[in-house]
Amino acid sequence: MANFATVTAYLLLTNRFLLKKSAVETASSLFTKFKIGFVHGILGIVLMIFTVHVHGATLDFRQLAVILSGVYGGLASSLITGVMMFAVKLVAFGSLIAPSEPAAINIIFIAAGVGMICEKVKGYWPKWIYSLLLSVLLTGFFYSGKLVGSRNDLALIYFPMMVFGGAVTAYFTELQMKVKTHVHRLELESSVDFLTGLHNHRMFDSIYHQKQRQAVEKGASLSIAIIDVDYFKKVNDSYGHANGDAVLVQLGAILKASSRSDDTISRLGGEEFSVLMYDTPNKDALRIAERIRVTVKNHLFVLNDGEKIHITVSIGVATYPDTSHEKLAKEADKALYRAKEQGRDRVCSNLSESGEVNHA
Repeated sequence: MANFATVTAYLLLTNRFLLKKSAVETASSLFTKFKIGFVHGILGIVLMIFTVHVHGATLDFRQLAVILSGVYGGLASSLITGVMMFAVKLVAFGSLIAPSEPAAINIIFIAAGVGMICEKVKGYWPKWIYSLLLSVLLTGFFYSGKLVGSRNDLALIYFPMMVFGGAVTAYFTELQMKVKTHVHRLELESSVDFLTGLHNHRMFDSIYHQKQRQAVEKGASLSIAIIDVDYFKKVNDSYGHANGDAVLVQLGAILKASSRSDDTISRLGGEEFSVLMYDTPNKDALRIAERIRVTVKNHLFVLNDGEKIHITVSIGVATYPDTSHEKLAKEADKALYRAKEQGRDRVCSNLSESGEVNHA
């Protein structure tokens, strides 16, 4: 009971505090694999400490630590967990629990086998079933006959115990992973535009106000370019909304490619986008905006049926401290409106008298 309570408490704590991201999907980075292996190694050691002695044999859920490590992190993680448990079994428990060598070797075999299963087998439940089966068979082999000297009737206790404990652990882990995945998806939907993958309006507002505060506190410049597709309604009316969406997706990619890595690119809604440029004076912001305008104008947008079309954009730019930070976005909107009034396909700044940037 103490062993199973330990596993349950572990699942709650690690999924809440330690495996926040890696629990959503199998880990990919070496550091994450090491972290998963190490954490589950601690779990395995704790489970060995709270082992149950029956007729001279030891019964616990230490194998579940290896399986959990393999499911989350693959072969590398399960081997790290196994090596940690192997070392502690021999060094710390060797003089207390006899014989320790076969039990320690069993851990390594299980770690290697479970890791390979989790690397090769697809699907959550197949990984668990095959890993649990392998663990039971290997443990049954190492804990049978003369190797450990345990009584054969212990199998009637050990096998149902492992099947029940493994099934409950697998179910509980899957439930937590589903909840975590759902929460992760909700977090993305609250901050990412579903069509383009850019920041949505809500995330733009958050970053915009954060950058405003930083610019004011540090005396840095902050520029914003608001971009609107010219005559986008004609695109939707002529080619359909699906093709309009295809154009917006490609435009989002152009904005990312034409901007700098630390710029904040967002879709504000419909065919309107923004690029927020921290520590960027007005002349540099205008240069970036003009680069975007030219790139869009020269780009062939591919529709869903393969047809290619051209579009243009109008861009309004405003900069703090040349403009009050409270009015920055409104001034960029006004500059965009002037760009539309003056014929579209142009960049306008709220600082110049005419508002238009020379792009001849």
